[in-house]
This record gives sequence, C-alpha cells and structure tokens, in this order.
Amino acid sequence: MAFFADGNSAFSDIADYYRPYLMSARLGLGFTDNASCVSMQHKCDDEDGQLLRYVCGRTCCTDPLRSPWYKVPHKGCPAACLADAARGVSGTLCQESNITMNPTWHKFWDHYPQVLSAELGLELADNSSNSVAARVLEMVNVFKTYGCPALNISRYSVEVVMSTKWCAGYEELQAPLAPFCPVTCGCTNLTDPSQAPAGCPEYCSAPCEDQTFPPINEEVANCADGAALGWCVADEWVQLCPKTCGACGA
Repeated sequence: MAFFADGNSAFSDIADYYRPYLMSARLGLGFTDNASCVSMQHKCDDEDGQLLRYVCGRTCCTDPLRSPWYKVPHKGCPAACLADAARGVSGTLCQESNITMNPTWHKFWDHYPQVLSAELGLELADNSSNSVAARVLEMVNVFKTYGCPALNISRYSVEVVMSTKWCAGYEELQAPLAPFCPVTCGCTNLTDPSQAPAGCPEYCSAPCEDQTFPPINEEVANCADGAALGWCVADEWVQLCPKTCGACGA
C-alpha cells in the first residue's frame, strides 16, 4: 500500500494492519520472515506478485517507468500508488529517449507471450503465419527493434488479443505505455492538458521549468551557466534544468 512503510512509527497502526498481508506475501514468494519490500522488489513484476504489490505499493507501483505488466489495481497496485506514478517524482521528464536500449522495455516485450499464456490461457505454440502466436512474436520483435515509433502503425498500436491501445493500457492487466513513449502517444505540447489522450501521465501536463539552486561554484550560479559549460549532456543536469537544456516536450 502507498502508506506502508517499514519501521515508520508514524504509520504504526497502518503497518500493524498490513503486517499479516506482508507475512503472507513473504511466505508465498519464498522469502524469509524479515524480508523488506526493497529486498523483494524483483518480484514486483511477476504474475504471482499480486499480494506483494498490494502491501509494497510504494516500492512496486510508484515508478512510472517500471514494467507496466500487472501495474493496475486489479493486479494489486493500490490506486494511491498509481496516482503517485502519474504525478511523477521530482525531476521526472516527459520525454522519449532511445527506448530500444532500455532493459525494462525489452523485459516488457519478452514477457508479453508469457502474460497472454498465464492470464488468458492461450496456447502460443502455433507459429503459422496467420496465428495469434505469430502476430504476438512479430509485435515483440518490432517493438524491441523500433521502439516507440512502432505505435504510429495501426497494426501495432493495439494489443493483438484484447485490441486495447498500448498507449492507454488495459485496466485489468497493463499500465499505459505512454510514460515510456509520451511524444508518440500524444502527451506533449498540448494547449489544453484536459485533452490529453488516455494513459498520459500528469507530469506531462505540468509546466516545464528549471529548478532553482544555490551557486555550485564560481562559474555556475544557474542553469544557463551550466549549459554554457556543456553540462546538459548529463542526465542529472537535464533533470535540474529541463527548460534550459531543451528537454521540455522533447
């Protein structure tokens, strides 16, 4: 749950309420009885991690760029945690990068056939050209190769079996891909944020401004100074100074 915090006395009553669920999650996933949410987080993306997502929602469900499989209330993620993910953490940028180099992106597509088999009971052994299995495999290969731009092609913009839009997600199974592909999914440069397509994170509609900070040294007192020295090549500086570094709506 979003409020569950190990060792935080301010939430002791809440922690006591959820402790039996946490113990069950530990036992069900084969962890020791003192395992923390952080130590179990590699199971957050698994089919059998529903209870873990519920009691460790802050760890499992608040990162908008974690694997979208199962990051929905129906599969354990608390709505409050998903709302936090949509708002983003400080410095979360609404931009697309070379997603084909992102391990989480590859993991998501590698798991796609497994998710269909586990959740829908589909037999994907048939690889004939017109089979569902062949179309799923084709989609996996296309997205791993070409990334977000593939969403612009109607054949690949929707999921093969359920015909749901990848950008918007599917409330029963999958969080939106829009946080990974905000430009392709139409989340950027909107004159009216209320018109954002389904699945777009709230932080894409937030004003893109540089953060303020005390002088770093004699040469750098603001974002412009750092940019003049070429610091915009560093991700940390881009997060601090997105407007100056040209990362707004990129």
